[in-house]
Amino acid sequence: MANEATTIELHGSPAGNPIRFTCADAVGIEKGAVLWFYNPKTISGAALLNKPFAGIANSEKVASDGSTTIGVYTKGIFTMRADEAITAGQLVELSGNNIIRGLVGVANISGGCVLGKALETFAAGETKQVLIGGTF
Repeated sequence: MANEATTIELHGSPAGNPIRFTCADAVGIEKGAVLWFYNPKTISGAALLNKPFAGIANSEKVASDGSTTIGVYTKGIFTMRADEAITAGQLVELSGNNIIRGLVGVANISGGCVLGKALETFAAGETKQVLIGGTF
């Protein structure tokens, strides 16, 4: 994959408040991948529109390595790539694999799709800072 998030600063204790999620053994996940989750406490790295945000992969998961879990950061500041203009302070959601956009629609808030808040103003295609797991 490409456009993985880069850690700027981790928040909480322990740092980044990592949570261990279940994942498929056959799946490979890059460190910094933006992940979404489905029931029961299982993640996917195929980040698509209108999916509930889980966090950022804190390590690489090699496909078919025998592991069925991965640590996921849930609090911090990360650089992320936007596919459209986003205003500083605007809530953001997934727009594709490791790409974000400004939040679209109230239903995506109640659906758990809020990824975080833009800490800077983005132009389309720019990579800048986003707060995840903070106060929105």
